[in-house]
Amino acid sequence: MNDQSPLNHSARTVPLHTLHLSPLNPRQDHDADDIAALAESLKINGIMQNLNVFEGSDGLGVVAGGRRLRALELLAQSADHDETDDPGQLIDFDAIPVNVTSDEMMARSWAGAEGATQRPLHPAEEIRAYAAMADQGSTPDRIAAAFGQTRAHVMR
Repeated sequence: MNDQSPLNHSARTVPLHTLHLSPLNPRQDHDADDIAALAESLKINGIMQNLNVFEGSDGLGVVAGGRRLRALELLAQSADHDETDDPGQLIDFDAIPVNVTSDEMMARSWAGAEGATQRPLHPAEEIRAYAAMADQGSTPDRIAAAFGQTRAHVMR
């Protein structure tokens, strides 16, 4: 039997402003509309998955979760300019949950695994999920925001 030693990482929270997109992250470019849709989803749902971070000589670089990082930055920027208190805002920008490693091999593994293992919902699963939210009283706009989709997509 193999020795299953603990992974070389720790989970903690860090302020958003201490994070940057790592050059190890394979997704360097993103569509602005995609980031805005993800920001709306985060505003409704909160952060459901930690960002994965490489702690190197240049600080805390996000190797997996770059889209989430950009969406969080967008939300933080809009929160800085918004005088109203948004009850849907579940994000504490001073306590972003991250998994941190100083092992570059682990960081590269995280960077490759997250993008390669993500799969969209099957259309039938997506329809059932939308219907369940609608049955609970959610509007098409709220469903679209929760799933990071357009209203037109939800209505189809």
